[in-house]
Amino acid sequence: MHVSRRSVMTGLAAGLLPSPTFAQANGPPVRIVFPFAAGGAGDALCRLTAEALTVPLGRPVIVENRTGADGRIGIQTVKAAAPDGATLLVTTGPTMALMPQIHRAPGYDPVADFTPIATLARI
Repeated sequence: MHVSRRSVMTGLAAGLLPSPTFAQANGPPVRIVFPFAAGGAGDALCRLTAEALTVPLGRPVIVENRTGADGRIGIQTVKAAAPDGATLLVTTGPTMALMPQIHRAPGYDPVADFTPIATLARI
């Protein structure tokens, strides 16, 4: 049985929706913040996810690449956003787990400041 990329992304999009009230038609755009440079595999995954989420959410989903400081700029951008579900962070496990261990003040607590909602890929 062959599984297409589109069917995987559609299934993933359905799993990302935390509740029916999240999908408010004609609301503000949903932002996916990726704290690394555009053009790589992670960025491509974010853009496929954004495309797959646009129809179920009924509003545009955009990808923002917020690079710098080993990912901390993008992570702090999401931390500062309103906790309304309209700003999502796509990052790597090591960025969330190791950064607080190697920097005295990373500017975020991965457990207290964020709630994981989905695994997009395993490599």
